[in-house]
Amino acid sequence: MKILDRYIFRELFSLLGILLLVFTFVISLWRIPFFSELVFLGVPVSEVLKLMGYMALPLMTLSIPPAILAAAAMTYSRFSSDGEITAMKAAGQSLYKLLVPPLLLGSMALAVMFYLALFAEPWGANAFRSEAFRIISSNISLKLKEGAFIKDFDQFVIYLEEIPPASSTLKGIMIVDYRGGKTPRAIFAREGYLLRDPEAFKITLKLKDGSIHSPSDDGRKYNLLTFSQNDLSLDVNKALTSTKRRLERKKKLDVIKLREKLKTLSSDHRLYYPMLMEYHEMFAAPFAVLLFALIGATVGIRNRRLKRSGGFVVSIVIAFLYYTILTVGKGLGDENVLPPLLAAWLPNIILCGYCLFSIPRVNRETSIGLGDLIVGFIKIRSQRSQGGKD
Repeated sequence: MKILDRYIFRELFSLLGILLLVFTFVISLWRIPFFSELVFLGVPVSEVLKLMGYMALPLMTLSIPPAILAAAAMTYSRFSSDGEITAMKAAGQSLYKLLVPPLLLGSMALAVMFYLALFAEPWGANAFRSEAFRIISSNISLKLKEGAFIKDFDQFVIYLEEIPPASSTLKGIMIVDYRGGKTPRAIFAREGYLLRDPEAFKITLKLKDGSIHSPSDDGRKYNLLTFSQNDLSLDVNKALTSTKRRLERKKKLDVIKLREKLKTLSSDHRLYYPMLMEYHEMFAAPFAVLLFALIGATVGIRNRRLKRSGGFVVSIVIAFLYYTILTVGKGLGDENVLPPLLAAWLPNIILCGYCLFSIPRVNRETSIGLGDLIVGFIKIRSQRSQGGKD
């Protein structure tokens, strides 16, 4: 690697590390209340950190592409604003040669993304799911107390007469069930126990030898139903008050298991096209980092007045447009409105077309269309804000 290439690559890599931490942190903000409550409940910090590590693997597939884009845009924006791009051109460097470092960085990120998307992300998501289920189910057990009305479960109020020590059996159970609407039902059972099913992500309260008392809404009728066994499902996602967004119930499959699963499904199965879309996304999503590296560099080279902060803003706008197209494509692919293969690769096709259009124009120092439009909008907004302050 030449001295100039090493210089550019070092700038890119130093920014990438910081941006990767920033984007990963921002994307993970919605999980902060979940982890905070775990610490409040007395879960060891080591286990919370383990959960964070599991969660980081899926999040990195979302944070690496915009981090690559922002690193390239900010680095080359700084080069342009400081006149270094002009100096490089004066020294005989082609603009095509200046794209070699981001292309190399994008290729390295591509390899990492492939490993994450095909294997590490499903493993991390499943490990997070299993560990979170274990912690939450343990928390449910801790909430069960003798001689107290327990209101921590959605649509249920539970009273336990006795919890024998060193036993999983619960005795003298009374439950007020609000699932039926305005008029609650009363459920009594001689005993019961909790049944945990990590695979189905479900906890069931199994009741034995009891009765269900349910008056009608107008109060004129009274229904009594006896049972020898009855099951009540407790919502794992609502066992912790901070779980605003639901934990994933289904296990994620790596590329090998997903391919095997697809072979067992017919095309008219309701899960066939969503799973086929997921399969193609595993291969399509990693290529975005390579294209983002090139796009970020071309935007930075073309617009010398942006500096690093402007390059960051432009990269955020481009990333937002990309993920919007990605979301639309996924919806169309899941419903087979577009063939899943085309829907998965549609964002990359658009990015690739933009690269083929913009890179030669940057080399000729002409307008690159959308990139210049975004930059112009940012400049106008910046000038207006400065004018307002004056």
